[in-house]
Amino acid sequence: MKRLNGTDSVLLYGETPNLHLHTLKVLIVEPSEGDDPLDFDSFRRAFAERLPALEPLSGHRF
Repeated sequence: MKRLNGTDSVLLYGETPNLHLHTLKVLIVEPSEGDDPLDFDSFRRAFAERLPALEPLSGHRF
């Protein structure tokens, strides 16, 4: 377990049922680029390769 930094704790403890502080992300994928077909497995492999760059998620398995 890792201690939250100040910003993360403010967002976590500041949320209420009527005030949401989390955000939504959207990913747009261009399937015509690359040689591999775009399917869920290839997306999952690419995501797993890039996951270590996202330090807070680096210990998780997806």
